[in-house]
Amino acid sequence: MNKDRAEQLRRRVALRSRPPAPRTPLAAGATRPDSVLNRAAHLGEAFAAVVAEFPDRIAVQDGRLSWTYRQLDETADRLAAALRAVTSDPGRPVGILLERSVWMVAAALAVLRTGSSYAPLDAQTPRARLELIVDDAEPAAVITSRAFAGRVPGGLPAVFVDDPLPEPTADAPQTGIDRDTRAYIIFTSGTTGRPKGVQVSHGNLLSLFAAVEETYAFGAEDVWTQFHSFSFDFSVWEMWGALLHGGRLVVVPAQTAQDPAALWRLLRDERITVLCQTPTAFHQLAAEDNRFADRLPLRWVVFGGEPLYFSDLAPWFAKYGDDSPRLLNAYGITETTVISSFHRVTQDQLGGTGSLIGRPIAGTEFLLVDDALSAVPPGGTGEIVVTGPGVGLGYLKRPELDRDRFVELPGGRGRGYRSGDLARLTPSGVFAYHGRKDDQVKIRGFRIELGEIEQALRALPLLAEAAVVARDLPERGTSLVAYVVPAEGAGLSVESLQEALAATLPGYMVPTVFVRLDRLPLTQNGKADRKALPDPADASTLTLRGTGRGEEPADAVEERVLRIVTGLLHLDRADPTAGFFDLGGHSLLATRLLAGVRTAFDVEVPLREFLREPTARALAAVVRERLAEPSRDSDRAAGIGREPGHDATPGPAGESGRPPTRPGGDTGAAPAPPAHAGRPTGPVHAVHTARNTHGGHPALLRLRQHPAGAPPVFALPGVLGLGESFAQLSSHFRDRSFSALSTARLVRASDGEQTATALAEECARIIAAAVDGGPLHLVGHSYGGSLGFYVAGRLRELGVPVAGLVLLDALDPAALEKKLSGGHDDQLLAFLATLAGLFPDLARHRDTDLPELLRTESTAMVLARAARIIGPSAVEFFQGGLEAAFRTYRWMCDRSWPEPRPAGLPTLFVRAGGEDGAAGADHPSEWARLLPGVLRVERVEADHEGMLRNPHARRLAELLQGFLTEHDVPHETGTSGTQSAPGKGATPR
Repeated sequence: MNKDRAEQLRRRVALRSRPPAPRTPLAAGATRPDSVLNRAAHLGEAFAAVVAEFPDRIAVQDGRLSWTYRQLDETADRLAAALRAVTSDPGRPVGILLERSVWMVAAALAVLRTGSSYAPLDAQTPRARLELIVDDAEPAAVITSRAFAGRVPGGLPAVFVDDPLPEPTADAPQTGIDRDTRAYIIFTSGTTGRPKGVQVSHGNLLSLFAAVEETYAFGAEDVWTQFHSFSFDFSVWEMWGALLHGGRLVVVPAQTAQDPAALWRLLRDERITVLCQTPTAFHQLAAEDNRFADRLPLRWVVFGGEPLYFSDLAPWFAKYGDDSPRLLNAYGITETTVISSFHRVTQDQLGGTGSLIGRPIAGTEFLLVDDALSAVPPGGTGEIVVTGPGVGLGYLKRPELDRDRFVELPGGRGRGYRSGDLARLTPSGVFAYHGRKDDQVKIRGFRIELGEIEQALRALPLLAEAAVVARDLPERGTSLVAYVVPAEGAGLSVESLQEALAATLPGYMVPTVFVRLDRLPLTQNGKADRKALPDPADASTLTLRGTGRGEEPADAVEERVLRIVTGLLHLDRADPTAGFFDLGGHSLLATRLLAGVRTAFDVEVPLREFLREPTARALAAVVRERLAEPSRDSDRAAGIGREPGHDATPGPAGESGRPPTRPGGDTGAAPAPPAHAGRPTGPVHAVHTARNTHGGHPALLRLRQHPAGAPPVFALPGVLGLGESFAQLSSHFRDRSFSALSTARLVRASDGEQTATALAEECARIIAAAVDGGPLHLVGHSYGGSLGFYVAGRLRELGVPVAGLVLLDALDPAALEKKLSGGHDDQLLAFLATLAGLFPDLARHRDTDLPELLRTESTAMVLARAARIIGPSAVEFFQGGLEAAFRTYRWMCDRSWPEPRPAGLPTLFVRAGGEDGAAGADHPSEWARLLPGVLRVERVEADHEGMLRNPHARRLAELLQGFLTEHDVPHETGTSGTQSAPGKGATPR
């Protein structure tokens, strides 16, 4: 061991050593000088001390990997070595473009070891905005994965975490790094329409945790969630809070973060002790928690990102009290290193108004000033100027903004940051928050400059003028409202405006309400008079297409169902016959709708039943059927539901008392359990008579209905046979009907005895009966792609024109049969891997040695383990549980496919560009042979399952719409039996 290495180890041990004498109480506002956080020269040194003390403790885990502090340290060293090989300029930042994972944490540590700073790049950020951020940051390199390679700007050196990494450079020095060195840059919304980069130093962050170390006693026994996006500064508090105290960091998958039920299970299963939440997210979690007697193991809940109103916490305190966990309302700004003050919320404060933000943390001071930076009178309201060691380095390349916001205070009081927030010092010595001085707002934790949205709106050729405000709207909370003046002759719709804005703005910055005005009201100075903008409730609010008054509700049941629908979708009115997805709904809202129905009527409606005909009228009909069932108590059957006081907007609950685990994605196509596990009523050769009460075959899900539109789409799912998997993709089709076949139901109905040919025959007959002659388009995902090829051939033999075929990351029949063949154990492993791609909770257990487990446990025991992980709601969805689902899966896999014949059917092949794309689907050469001269190949940057979920589903729908429109064939009445599809040649069999 050389001298430098020995000195590094000595310093690590010395940093963690504690004086033998007992600690003495600290004065208020003081920090402990012997603290590692006070003595460390930089973040890397403080982290090294933790590694030395807790090398074998788990440091970080995600759904796939779990690393100890030693492993995280070694991985960061290897990434740093790879980074040094592509750049030697620590003065420029390094971008980190990764999904939520342990690699994201290792990348941040690696960057700091090179002396550089990291700049988080959110993969969900629109490309135009990401390009602005990269232009400003001018990163020397980017750390990313192959899945995101297409988003890395051309010419920028990249280190791919999924490529082989070099061994770390021996004793690589961390020289030139001190507390004043920049650690990271986080980009926030900017008034000019361009995001601004906030620079924060090592010392800023170390000072933050030194200031709270004694008061909150975070330690190695704590388990933290990495709940927030890496590009949101609350994530800095979460990540470094765990790493600097030897705790365990659990990286929360994005889909779990958006699903209160899945998050609640994660908090319980992982024994989380420190949770950070925006108030909006916490209210949803608290509603879920209130369904259970179990208490979560939390020690601290830290609120931030938006104002917290204490009265909203009453249900939580009724269950937990105010001591375990303790609830902290934090106030802070990215420019002053995340958190500047805390206020502990107690039960006796529930009746208060306003939002108390407490006292500044140790070393920090709040000054309340007027526009001239003079102190306001005692008890007066003024702008908060934050001083102390948390005040950041300033903005990146924005000297004029630095001069305006980072100010030298009069009287030699040093440098402070003008927050733009208004507050008042109460007689008890704590600060009360009184809103924003300017037009910057926080919604669901995101800082938003309204000017940036206005600039994006004004850039649209549809509009002449625009203004944006944040309004607290009934049953919607704080919402962005855009007031728009159309350009001459322009037609406006919510869809057109939102889709145009989504190209340049992240989703949280796209307004949810649009008010049409003839002109904007102006002040005497000629500026937009925001105070004179009309209340959206009293103005001409734009609505989604299809929300005209149309038919009136048929009865009180239908009227109440319609109220739930319009409340969820923020509509003033809706036609009861309009499709839920046509009105702007999505699958998560569908589960909330059914939860609202359960609350209002005390009846269960399975999601799959609703999806067959997703209208308020059809749903009301099901409710009436349930209410009339003889098994119901007479007093319930006599009424139409609960008393009016229970007619609130439903929370995010699923149909069995809890929302099902959603298979990934931001707003998730959520499989929900059926109320009972029934089979289809009969074989499909009786397709014209085997129709349910809503019309159509029981296995056919009508996700969108547009009878007068373009030729419809019929979709065939993957090997699990779940037609519901197309719910999110279908929501982006506005001009044509979109239905999906649940092939698993068909296979179960035949006890698995169908051949592949018979299954294709059955699907073709169901579809033929539904279209009454055609024409139509077929879409097949994965297994459904091969099946769709044969279904297309059978339909054309029946005289039904198939205008086009879309293959979504699908293997050709021969390759599919080879992949799915195998023994029982191989198929069980493949089945569990498929489930892991859908359910985040199961994906977290992917590292289990399943082959070894199968040697000691039966199939039933292994599936029972999986069932416990994904939860009962998800299991019930598979009609009979996971054992029945696995049996169906094996039936699907064991089918042999007949020799296919080449066909001239226009076909679009879309391959998944993510790391989990179907093996072999990347080069569809066999498909090209089977579809000579008619195969077009496109790519979507998503994984195999994720391509069907938002946000990727929107891009996929755009590709499909273009292809389908190009190959649409008009339906000529009376000729449906003889009409030819384009390119009809040899029939696929």
